[in-house]
Amino acid sequence: MHPIIDSLLSGFCKQFEITRLPEDERFEHFVTYSILTPRQIRQGTYTDALTGKGEEGIDAIAIILNGILITEPEQIEDIANRENELRAEYVFIQAKRAEKFDGGDTLKFTRAVREFFSEGTDIGTCERVATCRDIHSKLLSYAANFAENPSISAYFVTTGRNDPQEMKDHNSTKYMKELKRDLSRLQLFSSIKPRLYGTNELAESYRSATTAVEVTIDFSERVTLPSIDGIQQAYLGLLPLSQLLKLIIDENQGSLRSYIFDDNVRDYQGDDTVANSGMKETLTSKHRKQFTVMNNGITIVARDLTVIGNQLTLRDFQIVNGAQTSNVIFNNRASLSGEDILIPTKLIQSNDEELITRVVLATNSQTEVTTTQLNARAKAERNIEKFFAAKNPPRNLLYERRKGQYDRDTSIVKARVIDRTALVRATASTFGNEAHTATGYQQQLLKRLRETKDSEKRRYLGDDDEPILYYAAASAYYKLDLLLKTSKLEAYLKPARWHLLNIARKIAVAGEFDDPTDRKIRKRLSPFLDTIWDDHKCEALFKEAIEVLESTNLQLEREVLRSTASANLIEQAIQSHLEQREKEK
Repeated sequence: MHPIIDSLLSGFCKQFEITRLPEDERFEHFVTYSILTPRQIRQGTYTDALTGKGEEGIDAIAIILNGILITEPEQIEDIANRENELRAEYVFIQAKRAEKFDGGDTLKFTRAVREFFSEGTDIGTCERVATCRDIHSKLLSYAANFAENPSISAYFVTTGRNDPQEMKDHNSTKYMKELKRDLSRLQLFSSIKPRLYGTNELAESYRSATTAVEVTIDFSERVTLPSIDGIQQAYLGLLPLSQLLKLIIDENQGSLRSYIFDDNVRDYQGDDTVANSGMKETLTSKHRKQFTVMNNGITIVARDLTVIGNQLTLRDFQIVNGAQTSNVIFNNRASLSGEDILIPTKLIQSNDEELITRVVLATNSQTEVTTTQLNARAKAERNIEKFFAAKNPPRNLLYERRKGQYDRDTSIVKARVIDRTALVRATASTFGNEAHTATGYQQQLLKRLRETKDSEKRRYLGDDDEPILYYAAASAYYKLDLLLKTSKLEAYLKPARWHLLNIARKIAVAGEFDDPTDRKIRKRLSPFLDTIWDDHKCEALFKEAIEVLESTNLQLEREVLRSTASANLIEQAIQSHLEQREKEK
């Protein structure tokens, strides 16, 4: 292996605690992370795309819809109901450690990609591939919602030299060109990019994944606001449309940086709403320069801002108000090329999270949502973030309240970073008796984050919830994931991991946790955490949970494990196990 890639791979494996995996699997993780992370996926992680053992020709498949890496077909309907326009991208990856390109391996990869889109063909036994085929079928049923046809990228990666002259007549190049031709004939895709990646491309991609996103804009038409407590600097002015496009478009992918709108209350509502159709009409008319006085403008919060003259460099920034404006401009950018339209803009630099939250609430208060919705998750997630951060090694975990907030910090072990989706699924499984929902209907859980205590179904991330409940669930999730990654538990158990969290907790701690605000939870969970963070006791606990799970004789497949019937059967097995254990005392 090339020494540069070997060094980068070694550092990556330590960051993600996968040093004990076989070398080929470590390389698959490294390549998939390097290719997917620069896309700034809002929900989902690179591991969701891995196909695992048993799949011939494809190591990872990602279907990304409006910035979300889709893991189950049901997510598509939820996204389509929220967002009027859909933008999809397919990514296929094959990673080979060889220091040269092999035509036979490339042919196997291109054949597998081609056959993925051919109904009735068998390209392996991997559950991820089968699920992605279901996702593909579901996605096509929403074709009327596409802003444009999906794009597709296919990466064949080695640690070899990808010299244009040397590869010009290589069989690998020939097969990738044939793949592009055949995919074009399907008339499904707006963009088709088969790519051969060697050492240089892979190293560059990894550095892009681990380097902070920074954008430099020219903001000459601005005034400096007076000194304000909690704010390092702030400006009010008119930002040229060309400079706004620099902020919202990923120049490498050509796609919208959807993650920079995470703090907006609403996702993009589509071009058909009254406000957005009005913006589009103004922008595409001869009166387009009137947009400056007709638009409410945007608010940008940057945690790092460097100013040299009129050149401002932003790092770790969010557009906290202006998602609709930004999306309309992005969708009509082709017809706006060369236009000097000015956008009213407020730019704030601050690292005061309390103040940033107030800015988000204030700038979004004019939309048609309630104050309760505006404040949803803000207090709870800050409390959880602080609780996690206060823990010392070896019990240290970090909660990722903002997508990607720890990605560029090389001092942080990334395996110990828990994002919102994983936290909610883990908590629902460990304490909410919803392992089946976490397995197959995660969007149902995520939709409850803004609901009140009066909701019929259990809500999560409530303002007054005890943070230790979420920390305990995250700890169990992290340790179970580590046992699976280090092969101390068999890989076939991964689809059942949410049920194993539920079983293990009930073995370790009796009773339910119906009230997440109950302070007694702190004392009840102390012994559970002691068990989870003791390596030997933790492994023994999950092995006991596996025995309970296997006593049900259920097939460990997503379709089976997401059903209520399976959840009931597992619950019966838990109770039977606990009763038997009680008799043996």
